Amino acid sequence: MSRADAKKMMRLLVVGALLCLAAWSGASGTSETTEQQPVDPRSLKFPPLEFKAPKADRTVLPNGMVVYTLEDHFLPIINVTSAINTGEMYVPAEKAGLASLTGDVMRTGGTKKMTGDDVDKALDYVAASVSVSIGRDRGTAAMFCLRKDFDSILPIFAEILVSPAFARDKIDKRKKELMESFRRENDEPEEIVGREFRRLVYKEHPYARRETGYPETIERIGRDDMLAFHANFFHPKNIILGISGDFEKKEMLQKLEEVFTGWERCEIDFPPVPEMPASFERSLNYIRKDINQSSVLLGHIGLERLNPDFYAVSVMNFILGADFTSRLVENVRTKGGLAYSVGSVFEMPKYKGMFFCYFDTANPQTRFAVEKTVAELERIRSEKVSEEEFKRAKDALSNRFVFTFATSRSVVEKLVSIEYEGLPRDYLDTYLDKVAAVTPDDALRVAQKYIHPESITLLVVGDEEALRSFPENWGKFNTIGLSSPPSEAEGTWKEGSNGSSAEQ
Repeated sequence: MSRADAKKMMRLLVVGALLCLAAWSGASGTSETTEQQPVDPRSLKFPPLEFKAPKADRTVLPNGMVVYTLEDHFLPIINVTSAINTGEMYVPAEKAGLASLTGDVMRTGGTKKMTGDDVDKALDYVAASVSVSIGRDRGTAAMFCLRKDFDSILPIFAEILVSPAFARDKIDKRKKELMESFRRENDEPEEIVGREFRRLVYKEHPYARRETGYPETIERIGRDDMLAFHANFFHPKNIILGISGDFEKKEMLQKLEEVFTGWERCEIDFPPVPEMPASFERSLNYIRKDINQSSVLLGHIGLERLNPDFYAVSVMNFILGADFTSRLVENVRTKGGLAYSVGSVFEMPKYKGMFFCYFDTANPQTRFAVEKTVAELERIRSEKVSEEEFKRAKDALSNRFVFTFATSRSVVEKLVSIEYEGLPRDYLDTYLDKVAAVTPDDALRVAQKYIHPESITLLVVGDEEALRSFPENWGKFNTIGLSSPPSEAEGTWKEGSNGSSAEQ
């Protein structure tokens, strides 16, 4: 989960809590004769949660493509999703942004049979959609249409995957759009802090890069680069497809075999990926921006998705900062009054993700908000969580897990992700038991193993007042000067002696 997703979730939880309070208040005032005493929701008792993981059929086509199918005849629609083993992490640094640009123009640049504009017209005419995107370590391609239009839209989807044209005018158009986004990217402090924090933590690893690249790297990318990238990674054996909706399985598999006829399996050349940074020292990094409140991230390298401590970390982090009832929300937001939105996140991508805490606060309060946050990191490492916190966290994680399967589309998307990430096939069947098996000792152990306050990378975007009261011994001090636009190749770093104000 990204910082933006985490903040959105926190806002939704706030709104939900307020709506529940309003509903309870209204209900309590409807009776004139009976006084109703408020009930603490935490005192409510419920029967044990029973959940049977939804199933979908898994088939391997003759060309090696894995396909999950789940029939759902409630509505006359069909959804297609996929995961493609590719990403920006396999792109050389001098052509950063190639993966993302390739995915964008696969969709807009047409195919050998249709121009991009013809594809748009065909989709718009029947209210269908086809999309392609490539991130740091995964590509996705999706399709949606009514059942009656499936036979006409599936070939378009297949052609975009198999034989994109990469029209030069669409490449130029997308490059111009990216250049404009680079020009404006320093307008938003949250954009700055997320981008620069990633560079600080991951250093030379491809995860440090911006997915869309940099002005000078985008200029270097040509059509031949995109054709070569597509030719290397887009093969049926490298794609997991998921289809849900109003269809018959046998008929659907026949259509897939026909539409992908001639697309043969091929071995993929995966370039080596640089090692992750192995160690960190505590540092205070500052970007000056004339704004009323500072935007703050602090953290370090975390763990990968396949780490067996995933379940214990999930429970521990829920208590720390992943929920509206968390310690960070209670002590930094509610009691401290230092931030409206605050939380902690363990990103868990293919390789090691980041652990970080986030908040925005008034510039004069920055030091106090940082100290409160670090104090919570130290507390969760030094003492066992209470039984009440622990039970609430495990119950909430279990309930949220169940509600991720509200639609057939969500079920298939989950199954595609499970296979792509290399999780065991029984992941859905064992998740609840593994969460239930986590103990307070486990939570304490993983907090001590994966949270390191003494090695925190701290990044503050704000005006000079945000740093005025930081002690001189907080950690190594750096100022980051923003160019317009910033560039991976530029020497943006200026080291200064750690002090109460930033070097200009």
